[in-house]
Amino acid sequence: MWIALLALALRVCVFAAASWRLGLSTEGYANLYDGRSYLITARAIADDRRNFDDYQGRVFPGYPAMIAVLHLVRIPWHIAALGLDWIAAIAAAAMSAMLFGDRRIGLAMATLIPHYLMNSTLAASEAPMLALTVGGLLAAKSKCASDEKMAGDLAGGVLLGLAGLVRPVACFAVLGYAASREKTPKWKIAVLPAAAGIVVILALIGIHTWRGDPLANVRTQIESPGAYNGQLFTWPFHSLIVTPFEHAVPWPRIVYIWLHVILTLAGCILGLPLLLGDSTPLDRLAAVWLLANTAFVLCLGNVWGFECFHRFTVPALPALFWIIRQGLPKGIGVWVVIGGASACIAALSVGR
Repeated sequence: MWIALLALALRVCVFAAASWRLGLSTEGYANLYDGRSYLITARAIADDRRNFDDYQGRVFPGYPAMIAVLHLVRIPWHIAALGLDWIAAIAAAAMSAMLFGDRRIGLAMATLIPHYLMNSTLAASEAPMLALTVGGLLAAKSKCASDEKMAGDLAGGVLLGLAGLVRPVACFAVLGYAASREKTPKWKIAVLPAAAGIVVILALIGIHTWRGDPLANVRTQIESPGAYNGQLFTWPFHSLIVTPFEHAVPWPRIVYIWLHVILTLAGCILGLPLLLGDSTPLDRLAAVWLLANTAFVLCLGNVWGFECFHRFTVPALPALFWIIRQGLPKGIGVWVVIGGASACIAALSVGR
């Protein structure tokens, strides 16, 4: 309960402070950053193609589809987008504590990192993806996922498949799941990935019917000058090192991004031994999840591999927090202070 209340309170504060500072209405707030593209795509899914084109449709379809479903019950577009994000952020924090059996993980998800706290007040896809991912892993860990039953694995697969439609990097959590079940019969391990794959395939068939190309958004992401401009992947660390020199990035921004790089790499270093020793299933889940996601992010090209490093590591935050849990505080009072500082940074970052 404390985790959910803290997560909600912080997001209300960030939204209120940022909206007041920028003079934005709720609708204007929902249209910040990629929010406009998500809302335009959601309307297009509901057969209103005004303003819809390949660039606006570059976003992954899972989150806009959920917005469109909520609009079916007369919830305004911008309220559906923001409400879905807030509820998902609260759920992701609470379920992370349940998945790992440690309230510190949930408290960290409620308060950190400032960029995730900011994004989870906007119309953005990170929080819905995390809620579906952690929910899927939790279902697979439940009593319904015993060797005699498959209900938990099937439910987990469906949720993780939906998470992959929101952001495909949910696949790294699936890899972590498989690694954590090494003593389980192989056919049983395959149930969850198979269910997730079926969900994705069915969705791609639907997207093909709708747009004529199931990977239209991916092609635009790769090729558009406003996205990766043909430079989706590069050598590890290339964007992190080269971008600040080529684009004269202010030094505070460089420090801010590299603090996230150092924290993430520290988690990866601590996670490596968990792949080799006599580690617990949760340790293996977290280690594979974090290492795979980080390896992917380090190879992203163009300016976005640098500019959005802290955003792209969010999908593996529960894994990172589990691996570094010994360094996380225990007292709720400390977390309130941490949350307050994080919320201040988040509120001041909106619109920049």
